[in-house]
Amino acid sequence: MKKAILYCVFALIAAAAAVLGFNAGKLKRERELAAASPVVTASETVCPTELRTEDPTDDPNPFNTPEPIPGADGEFLTLVNITHPIASEPKVALLSEILTAGNVTCDSRRHANETAARALNDMLLAAQGEGSFEFIIASAFRSIDEQDVLWRGRLSWDPEHGSDPTNRPLKVMPTYCSEHTTGLAFDILCASCPHSDISFAYTPEGIWLRENSARFGFILRYPEDKQSLTCVQYEPWHFRYVGVEAAEYMFEHGLCLEEYLELIGR
Repeated sequence: MKKAILYCVFALIAAAAAVLGFNAGKLKRERELAAASPVVTASETVCPTELRTEDPTDDPNPFNTPEPIPGADGEFLTLVNITHPIASEPKVALLSEILTAGNVTCDSRRHANETAARALNDMLLAAQGEGSFEFIIASAFRSIDEQDVLWRGRLSWDPEHGSDPTNRPLKVMPTYCSEHTTGLAFDILCASCPHSDISFAYTPEGIWLRENSARFGFILRYPEDKQSLTCVQYEPWHFRYVGVEAAEYMFEHGLCLEEYLELIGR
């Protein structure tokens, strides 16, 4: 009986030793593997590519907001409207010394910003090569004094004009608030519609300008669907030079100048 008990005790001791030896060997192997492997912290963990979600902050411009146009952060994007009056008259050039297109009528006394005038000439030359158009430059640069005469004349028979421009867009701008004073704006009409009338939009000249002016840096400044933003009545004849990049972006995205400047943080 004593021998049986001793045998059982020795068996239990041997089994325990075997288990302890196995665990010690396992622990040793785990330590060796840990030493051979680099330590990866939670901050260094990388998700598998197929599980990774896009972080909009990875894209410096996630909403495709246009960058300010290099070299055009001054006069070409200057905002002049009823809440942004112009401070002074800029330097302008005589249009007759720049225009070479044969399909345009222009008063020899008209002036404009030289860069805008050259862009206008390029645009009219391109139109000349694409169709039988007869353009009229009805207005270009307008001095502060000239605008003052127009504004006072309007108020003399319409005293409420300009009192609620958001709901009743203006036809004549206040003295210091006309884009024409920048020298960057042109009223362009044609032989079949020589007066400022919305019917110009349906003439061949009006259609061509609306579809092609952006290529030369011009925008239709006062679109029909933006009157509450521009505070100016729809003028399908009024084109404003802003530079090619800005003009093409505004045309492509259907923006007026006020919207574009807000978009780029100006």
